[in-house]
Amino acid sequence: MPKSIELWSDFFVYITITTNMEQAPDTLNGIVMLMSVIPASIAFLTAFVTLFYKIDYKLEQELEATMAQNAAERSTQNPA
Repeated sequence: MPKSIELWSDFFVYITITTNMEQAPDTLNGIVMLMSVIPASIAFLTAFVTLFYKIDYKLEQELEATMAQNAAERSTQNPA
């Protein structure tokens, strides 16, 4: 089993989700964390990392030119 699936199943065991029953307070708290705190943490981490990923106008133009050149090369190799 992939490690990510094991982590999620361990988390569900930790918050003890039981179907078709009234949920315990700890379970409801875990569900709230799954829907709010965890995604917000990931969003803030992504925003923080993005602050250090600088793409200025010059780099943007270079990337666009490289992508256009690659697309032109692919179209001449495999005309559809």
